[in-house]
Amino acid sequence: MIKIVLVSPGDVTAERDRAHAAIDGLQQHAANRGLRLDVRTWNDVRPGYYPEGVQNRIQDELKINDCDLLIAFFWKRFGAIDEPPHSRTAREVLTGIKSNREKGSPEVIVYFSQRPYIPQSADELDQIRSVIEFKQTLQATDVLTKDFTPDRGWEQTVIYDVLDYLDSLSEYGRMYSSLSCQMICTPIEIRAEGYTEATAEILLLVRGQIPGPQGALVSADIVVELSTNLTNRLTAERTLDIVLRSGRSGDSLPGELGTSSKIGQNHIVRFPAVKLGPARTLIDEVFAIRGIRVDAEFLGVTSTFAKQAVLAGITVSRSGASPGEPAFGRAVLNVGSVNRGLTFRIEQEEQAICSIQRSEGEEIYVFSAEFHRGFSTAFKTSAEEAGNSRADHGTALALCFSGDLDRCRIFVTSTDLSSEVPPSLNVKHSPRATLIATHPDGCPIGVPPVPGGATWSDGQPMISVENELAAWEVVRPISHDPKALRFGFALVVAKGAHPTNVQVAGSFAPFYSSSSARQPSAKLPVPRFIPSCAPVEVILDEQ
Repeated sequence: MIKIVLVSPGDVTAERDRAHAAIDGLQQHAANRGLRLDVRTWNDVRPGYYPEGVQNRIQDELKINDCDLLIAFFWKRFGAIDEPPHSRTAREVLTGIKSNREKGSPEVIVYFSQRPYIPQSADELDQIRSVIEFKQTLQATDVLTKDFTPDRGWEQTVIYDVLDYLDSLSEYGRMYSSLSCQMICTPIEIRAEGYTEATAEILLLVRGQIPGPQGALVSADIVVELSTNLTNRLTAERTLDIVLRSGRSGDSLPGELGTSSKIGQNHIVRFPAVKLGPARTLIDEVFAIRGIRVDAEFLGVTSTFAKQAVLAGITVSRSGASPGEPAFGRAVLNVGSVNRGLTFRIEQEEQAICSIQRSEGEEIYVFSAEFHRGFSTAFKTSAEEAGNSRADHGTALALCFSGDLDRCRIFVTSTDLSSEVPPSLNVKHSPRATLIATHPDGCPIGVPPVPGGATWSDGQPMISVENELAAWEVVRPISHDPKALRFGFALVVAKGAHPTNVQVAGSFAPFYSSSSARQPSAKLPVPRFIPSCAPVEVILDEQ
């Protein structure tokens, strides 16, 4: 029994839970070596009264002094102070360090999230300062600390570290005669509106004795079959920008588009002739399949289909295997949980909130548009969209205007509207999304010119909309906290000539409805989407 304890303040509960799921994925691999992993958090502690306090109860129940591996996670909160100057989580870490010095266990690993965040209060500023000071204290005492970025497959780092720890144990390090091939994946949330959604990284753990005649070089064919179309970028060599990467050598092999029995579908990727080594020798290798992109819209909540998960069937077999020869390994994994990524609403604002030069007799109607995230990673920068492959731009959010537009002029803000930041912090608003010029399909083509004469109340420029479409690209990482990005727009109409039918729709961009958007492509942009939200009627009420 290998006892693993995970601890953290409340702001990284999601990351801790994802790590818990990733480590649980190693259970079969450990069982093949005669081991079982017992992973515990404070959620496993029985409720009840404890005269020595809640924290003592948690530590007694988790038995940190008796565990084998203690893993902690921090981001922007140090946690509730238990015994000054330490928080409860810090006290758990220090208990583990003290026990390690006294009897050699547990091994302690502390991860620090690098997710950007701007403090919103003096208390949050103090919390972040305490986290930084605690990290420096740990590093000065030779404790292993690691930085991670939550949205880019970071839990695989935890898997590697746990595997390295298990490999250090003599009873686990033994290799057995048979070859073991296990597949591990921690599914991530993907947008139901997306055609090119990046799925989770798949790990292949290959360990044991390579079968075959003595000295013969053995290779394997790895095939991944998805439950929806692959939509990766095609390279000049007609391969996909999906790679199989060796964890030991770092070598990468591009994926090939497999042959499908279903006409019009491309849902298979192959990695042929992956070298394992000479037969009768031992292999201890971790391969990672990275960069798979899929058509989530086909499976998602925007369609009539009931499925809401992207499944990957993986087969690892000997290259040139005869029919009926057993594969080295097979598995079906959930590589993506499909959720709606965007909801949208508009509200009318006071006319005085913006200033626009206009002719005598023209009237202004001012609105704000809010794009709400369906989940915390739905809005991404270009780097976050790229993940383990490549993206052309960050998430773009578009307003599509329709109706009697020949009777009005449209202006929009050049960036998202600032959130409420306490003046005492003296923190200047940094735009999280900026206006971009686009084709009619919402595909970015540059930065629009910024003429004078129109501003929002915070002084930011407002720009005239020329093609009935305004789009903003996410340029700065968005923390867990903001649930929406908000933009301003105004309609300027001649007095007495009110449009009778003006509608606005919010959508991810660029957007397509053609069948080619659901296939691998060398030219279409990544990411790309189906039009997201139904149009909303704009009511021109006097303020």
